[in-house]
Amino acid sequence: MSTSVIPDRGGAWVAVVAGDCVLVIEAQAAAGIPPLHAALRSDDPTRAVLGLLLAARGLDALPSFALVWLVGAGPEARTAVRVVMRGPLTVDSGSEALSGSDVETWTERSMTAERELRISTPADASGTALPLVDGAAWAAQVTIDVAPPSGAVASPAASPAVVQAEAPPEAPPAAPPAAIDERTMAEPQDDLLGYDELFGATVIRSVEDAAVRPLAVSDEADSSAGHDTVSTEDDDDGDHDGLTVFSDQLDDVRGRVRPHPSEIAAAEAPASFWIRMPDGNREPLVGEVLVGRAPTTRVGDGPVPRLVTLAGDPDISRTHVKFALEGDTVVVTDLHSRNGTTVVLPGKPPQLLRTGESATVIADTVVDLGGGTEMTVEQDAS
Repeated sequence: MSTSVIPDRGGAWVAVVAGDCVLVIEAQAAAGIPPLHAALRSDDPTRAVLGLLLAARGLDALPSFALVWLVGAGPEARTAVRVVMRGPLTVDSGSEALSGSDVETWTERSMTAERELRISTPADASGTALPLVDGAAWAAQVTIDVAPPSGAVASPAASPAVVQAEAPPEAPPAAPPAAIDERTMAEPQDDLLGYDELFGATVIRSVEDAAVRPLAVSDEADSSAGHDTVSTEDDDDGDHDGLTVFSDQLDDVRGRVRPHPSEIAAAEAPASFWIRMPDGNREPLVGEVLVGRAPTTRVGDGPVPRLVTLAGDPDISRTHVKFALEGDTVVVTDLHSRNGTTVVLPGKPPQLLRTGESATVIADTVVDLGGGTEMTVEQDAS
């Protein structure tokens, strides 16, 4: 990847380049350029950059920006690109253009590029482009050259020539085995510590027998109860890991898995806490409840959480927030959501949870997922 910038003479926009990432951001955030430059080199630049911007300014004062991350090779000799942007900027690959206008929070998209990407700001881009290998500079427009080097283009395969096969020459007679000098043979020593004594005897297995397969939830202890085990052999969905359960599969899994003791105890006890959903319905808060656009969970030894789907708002993350009843306390946890989660306790100012942060709440607490999607924790009178 090579990058060039057309300088912004007005000093309104800054370009930050590091590794396979380019960030174009409003100059009002220039004081935070060094940590942003370091964030671009992290394993997940998207999460690192958004975390810094939200922590410094919050969602209401989030600056306009465009983050472009070249994640690897795409189809048909094109480069796969991840784009996160907000505000009056555009990212153009020649065949596709993305805009961050009319977005309340930010938009995250994937695209492919064959030769170059161009990040444009509202500033005047009539100057001369200058190379920027690593660092930061004023920029009205940034061009990213993603074309592979000329030496990486594979030459077309030549047509195979037809060769008349010749009979193989006769193999020379095998030489007799060399005599073994008994003077060089050592007697086995029982006091030497070998690997088998450290780790157990070596087991030789075929590739088929050694293949790693998803674990099934066994019910051997209660086989007389007639419950089936959960198997993933019939659920071949491409990259499905065999343990992830989607919301539309949860009822089927609950019917095949032996209930966890905590689930049995929770089912016998009446719910005292409820979640008032945006449509007015109430969901009982027993154990754990996962809420999102298309929530998923993993089948393990513990109880299976309740999955609640909020349809219609694309800004809500697939699995956005978790409600958990721990004794007589309700705990709300943000599940690394895209918009973040805000809790508003009665009579208190709103509190924005950081990524993965939990908060203990009480009855009548409002949980805001962004975009006007709010839920309320309610408690029945004792």
